[in-house]
Amino acid sequence: MKVKLPILCAILLVTFHISSQENIIANFLIPSNLKENANAVIRSSELNISINAINNMSVIEKRTITVLNKEGDKHTNAHVYYDNNVKIKVLEAFVYNQFGTLIKKIKKTDFKDVSAVSGGTLYSDSRVKYLEYTPISYPYTLVFN
Repeated sequence: MKVKLPILCAILLVTFHISSQENIIANFLIPSNLKENANAVIRSSELNISINAINNMSVIEKRTITVLNKEGDKHTNAHVYYDNNVKIKVLEAFVYNQFGTLIKKIKKTDFKDVSAVSGGTLYSDSRVKYLEYTPISYPYTLVFN
């Protein structure tokens, strides 16, 4: 009986740890028919818009994309446009390996910041922050907030 108790505790701890992680991250949970002939799979896409006042609103976007190969890198769409009227308060991304283990956390300062218009325009405040990420291996999952 004394040997069974530590084994039972270990099983419960492992089960709790696995269930506490987002089960959407692990690559093996993607149905095989979705991965067939695909470069990337959009696991989830959420857009929450809150109108706070007549001239104030908040937009919160969260996307989870699993990139299966090099061709899928362009489908991450990890960018956000802004100008004098649109402010970015939170911008972050998390990269997970195929088993759902966090391998990189990307902060707002790690995103590239460039003008959103071509060089032909004399003056514009439109800008874009985008993620330039070179993966270590495929597949990987990117969670973009």
